[in-house]
Amino acid sequence: MPEAYFRALQEGAERTPDRLFFRLHGVDAGVFTFARMLQSIEAGAASLAARHVEPGDIVLIFAQHSLGMLQAFFGAQRLLAVPAFLPPPTSRQPLSGWVEGHRALIARIDPALIVCEDRFLPHIRELGDVETVTTSDLEAFSGDRGALPTLQAEPGRIAFLQHSSGTTGLKKGVTVTYGQLAAQLRGYSRALGIDPEQDCIVSWLPLYHDMGLIAATLLPFRLGVPVDIIETFEWLAQPARYIDLLRARPRSFSWLPNFALTFLAQRVDPPPPEALAHVRAIINCSEPCKADAMNAFIERFSPAGLPSDAVQVCYAMAEYVFAVTQTETGKAPHVLSVKSDPLEARQEVELADGESRDRQQRFVSVGRPIQDTEIRIGDAEASVENRVGEIRVRGSSACSGYYANPEMTQNKFKDGWYHTGDLGFVHNGELYVTGRSDDLIIIRGRNIYAHDLEALVSEVENVKRGRTVAFGIFDDVLGTEKLIIAAELNHPNLPLPASRLIRSRVLEVYGVSPADIVVTGPDTLIKTTSGKMSRSENQKRYVAGTLERWDASGRETNDERARSG
Repeated sequence: MPEAYFRALQEGAERTPDRLFFRLHGVDAGVFTFARMLQSIEAGAASLAARHVEPGDIVLIFAQHSLGMLQAFFGAQRLLAVPAFLPPPTSRQPLSGWVEGHRALIARIDPALIVCEDRFLPHIRELGDVETVTTSDLEAFSGDRGALPTLQAEPGRIAFLQHSSGTTGLKKGVTVTYGQLAAQLRGYSRALGIDPEQDCIVSWLPLYHDMGLIAATLLPFRLGVPVDIIETFEWLAQPARYIDLLRARPRSFSWLPNFALTFLAQRVDPPPPEALAHVRAIINCSEPCKADAMNAFIERFSPAGLPSDAVQVCYAMAEYVFAVTQTETGKAPHVLSVKSDPLEARQEVELADGESRDRQQRFVSVGRPIQDTEIRIGDAEASVENRVGEIRVRGSSACSGYYANPEMTQNKFKDGWYHTGDLGFVHNGELYVTGRSDDLIIIRGRNIYAHDLEALVSEVENVKRGRTVAFGIFDDVLGTEKLIIAAELNHPNLPLPASRLIRSRVLEVYGVSPADIVVTGPDTLIKTTSGKMSRSENQKRYVAGTLERWDASGRETNDERARSG
């Protein structure tokens, strides 16, 4: 057994065997005490070993919410196999698109075994000829459970694969080693100041998302901190259950994407006075963090005693295991008002005072780097302050690259630095993220690549091939980005069918309905000087209302919005 990795669990099982470790709420509700968790991992490992899983084998886990998903993940690690959580199909996304993307992934990484929750087995069988076992089969295993050999996990051995959430094909499988994971959990727990004897974690995040896996599963696993997890779709249907758990669990930590702050502020009534006074931190992460969303959450729940400094911020990415920076708990994050003109024209940061009439933008600090982490802006040897550039990261948690994808690894990991594609600046030693230089669109915590969308739309009938653009525009009401697609058509007399076909295809493949689809004529969309479609310029025209459209029916209806979640 990788003893250092499982030490907190072993010690907890010896000292307090009946203490709560993981409790799942909703579908497949259940409880793992420390003792039961340790026994379950051993049984899961024995079941996997009986199916000839060996060290280094890839084990894919398609699971939404079950004790069996934890048993499969940690059981695979017990054997020094390499587990990876992946999203199962949902009713919000047509099965054909899900199957298409995951077949491509399986062909790339060649897993030895697939584990899935029972309800997903019929769909998993459509992915191809890969041995598959259900989580209930793992739990019911009655074969030889004799003592498994003790295995040592060297720091350079891969602990798991972490796939980017929401992209079709899931092309980016980040390799995380035990050494990188240990450095992350050590540095991040120190930045947060979690007390394993008193604190707890509350989450609704799926484990195929890095926030759910690292912050709400592996971090408490290392520290021996109890965790309550609500099934994601139950949280969406009954968001008040999340607030109820914060009330019931003293000294709680929780991580949320930005849209969830807005969602909860709009949907949930505040509980009685002082009900949330004990919350340690609600950490905004995964999407662009906005002051308006954070303030709305605080204002909504301050009558229930939520501390004014409870909402914190983390800058995180799978390529660094998780956290790069973290704001200081117990202090409200800094918010800067910056003059827009010098920022847009020269990428320079000039602070705006309260009486300034200049156009302004507000940016929330994402904090300082965690232990053994460096950031720099652009090509500067040292990060000069108040100048915008690409954020680059290196340190003990930096991953080595993408599994079975050397070309993407070479493009993003250079000279020891990970090139994030995000833009930002440093002010008084704290990092502020201003946007993205690459083409990533984040919709309710899901990462969608614009170039993949554009290629997909180019295949739609009557769309002029290569003449499409996709971009995200932040919606302050929703607290997340909304997807906009613009496409040139070959024939002007068919705008409505084209718009409907585009929406149908995007919904089928990504499970997301575009907020607006602009169909227009040939040579309308702007190109760069190198002949590429310019997302930024076309986005500016769209926002200004000057992007010509042949038909106004491309805007999302309420029914379509509901279908995309």
